[in-house]
Amino acid sequence: MSPKNNVRHTLNLYPESFDVEYFTWTKRAFYKIDVKKVYLLDFPIFISTLVKKAVDKDIIITLGFPAIIELVVLMFIAKIRSIPIFVRDTHWYWPQTRISKFLWPIYFKLLKHVDGILCPGLASYNYWRRYGFEKVYIVHYYALEARMMECNLRREEIRDRLGIRNDETVILYLGRLVKKKGIDIVILAFSKLISENLTCNVKLLIAGDGPERKRLEEICNKLGLVGKMVFLGAVPEKNKKCIYKASDIFVYVPVVAEIPEEWPIAPLEAMSLGIPAIISTAVGSLPDISQGVVAVKWGNVEELYKAMRYIIENRKLKDYLSKVTSHIYKSIASETRVKIELLNAIVTSLKKRYE
Repeated sequence: MSPKNNVRHTLNLYPESFDVEYFTWTKRAFYKIDVKKVYLLDFPIFISTLVKKAVDKDIIITLGFPAIIELVVLMFIAKIRSIPIFVRDTHWYWPQTRISKFLWPIYFKLLKHVDGILCPGLASYNYWRRYGFEKVYIVHYYALEARMMECNLRREEIRDRLGIRNDETVILYLGRLVKKKGIDIVILAFSKLISENLTCNVKLLIAGDGPERKRLEEICNKLGLVGKMVFLGAVPEKNKKCIYKASDIFVYVPVVAEIPEEWPIAPLEAMSLGIPAIISTAVGSLPDISQGVVAVKWGNVEELYKAMRYIIENRKLKDYLSKVTSHIYKSIASETRVKIELLNAIVTSLKKRYE
């Protein structure tokens, strides 16, 4: 990141004051082999390109753990050139993977020598502050990823294509089908829901794909949910907004695993359309959106079932959540706000660095 003009001691800088060059390693998206193998194959070119990109910049903003090698390389460049370096970090927990138990203490020591830690929300901000880090800043950069391609189809037309009747209330999960997403909790809560004498018909849509799909389908068959729920498979980006538009309630209830949910995009995508959302306490973005969602304890089938039923049967609550979620999304996902947060972090840190 190269400033066109000298940094002024004010927090009212505009984004146009900076030239920004992005560098992202995306080759893993085009190979079917394991991402670690792709990384090893591409490592020499990747690192050399990274160095070339960094040597003529005035400010560096980089990813943190687990990209420790890249961080060390960029910190070395920043140290040699005496330029500021910031780290983007989303952690709000101590990771429990085998490699992280060894590397995490090293990462902590490295972060003591950066100019600032940029966090996407309150959970990670409070985490790093709790460990004594002072140069920590909230920048809602992940919120900008919740923007979706437009859907020109009407809600009724989408529901008709999906085989959803007009009188059905649709509960939606959208994301990867992996264990830590807690989709089995959603299915069990839904099974309990439809066993009750509701005043309306309910259908569950599972959008996404992954290694858990077969097991989840078997659970559905055992519970006799055929016809009451649908597995849509992977949803292309161009169709994502249409799937949301067809739904009435969004559920996203991950469980705590070796690597919990840090800042998922799906809840904000649903909130952008005013869809009432139920989120588990294992989601790192919860402190930032808690006023507009219904929070349930992770792994708790009973709480999720009650939350589903309460929203379905309480029209006023549903209307209130729809209004509030839309407002929160517009506030967090404002591009102007995110730019100002970033510039405030940079300017504040530079003042501390040179004062």
